[in-house]
Amino acid sequence: GIDIALSNWRGFVAPPGVSTSGLDHISRVVHELRTSPRWRQVLERNGWSDAYLPGAEFGAFLATQNASVARTLRGPDH
Repeated sequence: GIDIALSNWRGFVAPPGVSTSGLDHISRVVHELRTSPRWRQVLERNGWSDAYLPGAEFGAFLATQNASVARTLRGPDH
């Protein structure tokens, strides 16, 4: 077999052209939500980890994920 670990992640994205103030607003709202006691309770109850990545860090993560999945789908001979 193959030893593999997968995470089920989620993200917020915005279309091109969103203003800096719009992106800042989204970032503030997400920060408020993810630091709320209610969210902490949900994380604990479900055994989830909080792997929050803001803006550019999330973009870099997506690029890494896309490359990893592409390598996996091509198989070991490519």
